[in-house]
Amino acid sequence: MGRTSGRVVSDQEYTARVRRHRPSALLPLIAGASAKYHLDTWWKSPYRKYTPWSLADVARVSLSYGNEHRQDAAEADLLRILDMYSQLDDHFVRGDADLGSLERFLLRTSGEQFLYQEPPYPELARSAAMLAQTTAGRPARCLRPGWEEDLLGTSLSHYVGTALLLWTSAVQFGGWFDPVCLDTAGMAPVCDIIPAETITSVTEAHFATDTPPSARRTPPPA
Repeated sequence: MGRTSGRVVSDQEYTARVRRHRPSALLPLIAGASAKYHLDTWWKSPYRKYTPWSLADVARVSLSYGNEHRQDAAEADLLRILDMYSQLDDHFVRGDADLGSLERFLLRTSGEQFLYQEPPYPELARSAAMLAQTTAGRPARCLRPGWEEDLLGTSLSHYVGTALLLWTSAVQFGGWFDPVCLDTAGMAPVCDIIPAETITSVTEAHFATDTPPSARRTPPPA
């Protein structure tokens, strides 16, 4: 699959292409691709189009502007959309670009991409090291006794453990986490450390949300 006729793609055209498909059909493809080509494995994806930031943007557009009165989606559709994303017009680097435009372009792309260069396990462990295992040099104003439960609804270790469980499940099972698995014998060692009720409540409060049709926005005008 080559570039889209070697031309620049407008944001409007890209959004319309994403909206061609039902979110319930397109999002599982995105989730599966994100699990398959996570971290640095996107280099092995077809035409190197399956970057984490491009998949995240397609999901954003589908959730924001999509509706269920559309077509199904296949892998070829997702690849075409990702190809269009890679050719989106960017006024920061076209036309009368100057040094300021270059700085803004680099700032935005670094914000999109640098996050995915951080390994998940050390980053999760660092949260506990900084917030729970480091002695403050002066009295803390916010990290008072009980702050974890007030903010997260559980301990920091349970919160981080739930995040790790969800991430591992998504990578291993094509982007899915099924709460039913918490009742299986294989999950007993995990639930002995973090109760199933805690995993479910933390997931619903911090890692999952609904997308009611009334909350979706109108696509940008032509």
